[in-house]
Amino acid sequence: MKPLIAISSSYDPTHSQHGYETMGPHFYIYADYVRPIVELGGAPVIIPVLRDTDYYRDSMLNASGLLLIGGVDVNPFLFGHKVEKGCGKVDPDKDFGEIEMFKIALEMDIPILAICRGIQLMNLVQGGTLHQNIEDDIPQAFKHNPGFPPGTFCHHVNVETDSLLYSIVKTKRFAVDSSHHQAVDKIGDGCSISARSDDGVIEALEIQSKRWVIGVQWHPERVWRYGIEHKMLFESFVKACGK
Repeated sequence: MKPLIAISSSYDPTHSQHGYETMGPHFYIYADYVRPIVELGGAPVIIPVLRDTDYYRDSMLNASGLLLIGGVDVNPFLFGHKVEKGCGKVDPDKDFGEIEMFKIALEMDIPILAICRGIQLMNLVQGGTLHQNIEDDIPQAFKHNPGFPPGTFCHHVNVETDSLLYSIVKTKRFAVDSSHHQAVDKIGDGCSISARSDDGVIEALEIQSKRWVIGVQWHPERVWRYGIEHKMLFESFVKACGK
């Protein structure tokens, strides 16, 4: 049997499409998150974001892994900061749901891959904080949200050789795409840095006390077909979920 992999979702309260004023509230997920899971041997199960802890425990009861996807900004209130001018749109239901899912997955000790916003939620749950806007907080940083077409490589990351990530990709440096303006600041308890970009921004975290927990700030789901390191990351995740 293929491993069931829970995937978080996003929520849009006022979606419009095909000329209609509104199609009503809906949950959604970009297909790029689902395709590598399916094609590399997993069985994705998309979990709508709701404010109900028992619902998440029931939904993830048979999950063999968790994929946290990207999305809107994390609410700074959740890590004890005032909202600054660089903070963008937030979604309290998504915050609640993904925090619950991550905590449950940690308790179950199932593999977790946390992408973009996901690494930020991962760090928050562990007691860490975020830069609300890289441009404001890290003057020397280059543009991490350049507005390039999805799946366009735009900078490199440097990998720590004692990390799980390095044991997977087997290289100290590789190219990534990038589409974020928030980033990890203070590291959460139990987290270790496994990659940084050339300007010092944290690009990957892991929790080495757990079986397989990696968070990455870039979007491997957009480039895994032609970026070998990104494919290897998904392969390792799906394989770990099947054990």
